[in-house]
Amino acid sequence: MKKFWLAFAGGVAVAIIAAAIFLYGFAGKYISGVISRACLAAYGSTPEFSGVPSLSLFPLGLDTGPFRWSLNASGFATDIEAKGLKARAELLPLFSGEIRFSEILIDSPAIALKRTKGNALVAGARDSVDGKSFSVYIARLAIRNGSTNIDDALRVSDARLVATNIDPKKGGDLKGDFALTTTLGGQKIRGNLAFTGNARFYSPNLTLRQTSVTFTAGNDSALAVFSPLKLNFDGAVNLEKNSLRATEALLSSPQGSVRLRGESGQDFNSFDGDIRVAADLAKIDKYFGLGLPGMETDISSPVAYRYPEIAFSALALRAGETQGEGGLKIRLPDTTSPLSLTGELTCGIIHPGPSPATTTSPDSGTRTAAKNDLLLYPDINFAFKAAGLEYE
Repeated sequence: MKKFWLAFAGGVAVAIIAAAIFLYGFAGKYISGVISRACLAAYGSTPEFSGVPSLSLFPLGLDTGPFRWSLNASGFATDIEAKGLKARAELLPLFSGEIRFSEILIDSPAIALKRTKGNALVAGARDSVDGKSFSVYIARLAIRNGSTNIDDALRVSDARLVATNIDPKKGGDLKGDFALTTTLGGQKIRGNLAFTGNARFYSPNLTLRQTSVTFTAGNDSALAVFSPLKLNFDGAVNLEKNSLRATEALLSSPQGSVRLRGESGQDFNSFDGDIRVAADLAKIDKYFGLGLPGMETDISSPVAYRYPEIAFSALALRAGETQGEGGLKIRLPDTTSPLSLTGELTCGIIHPGPSPATTTSPDSGTRTAAKNDLLLYPDINFAFKAAGLEYE
């Protein structure tokens, strides 16, 4: 009996050694081939590995080591480099056609995007490779120390992302933050952006639910006076048609908020929906010294946009104790036509509110207009009716 157990133990040891040799000598190459075929089927290109990916059996896992991947997706030539990707999977679900990852960690990914011309592949989720169907579930996906450079115009650094409970039909929960640097209208924008929400991407649609994005600007940033700037969004974006469906979009700052609901056309060249703007004029005047009365305002209306015109068909206005209604049509300026405003507003009793305290804007002072500051003056045609004026 003793000899039997010795022989059995020896056989098990040989089997383990053979399995290890297979895993590290052959399975790595096989797995890299599977990864390459899957990426080629879904995205039209394959990643390049610095070495042979390693595979472990207990627990079932993969470590790719450093890799690089170049692809053309959503109108961008994209280069991705990372120190490595580690994944841990569950063994039993594989037999039922499911791939369930308990964890995926991507270490120090660096992504560079350059806009391309012509028809571009839109990368997206696929449910089959080599004719075999599968479903992929991820309990936890983590990215640490990530960075992104988009056309040298927008830079992201120190990116951290954790996505949990990723289901191909229900999406996944996201949480993360990163440092952002860009320019807008010649002004430097710098700060930290944090986000949470639920996202699902099935080409070409990106669906976002209960998404919250908060931007905290640096003290030297052009948006510092509006910080923190927060966006809450529920809706979907079609990355192929460049269109948007906003079930709820709320942009808010310490000075006020803009709420938008509706749907845009292809390439965002049209929009139909509703808009509501709320502002605290006292807080706005504190920063800009415009001499605004100290009151809260609220404006809402259905909105229709067809370039170059924006129409507010049923404006409802409240400014302090003053209420009004009317309509407004805005024609955006171009190289040959000035900004044009046409509309009407009917109010009840006007209550101007208290006069603001004298303030001085950081940018206040006498300014001499340059010769080419205003080439085209706005064209304004506006009818106004009021029931009376009461001033205290």
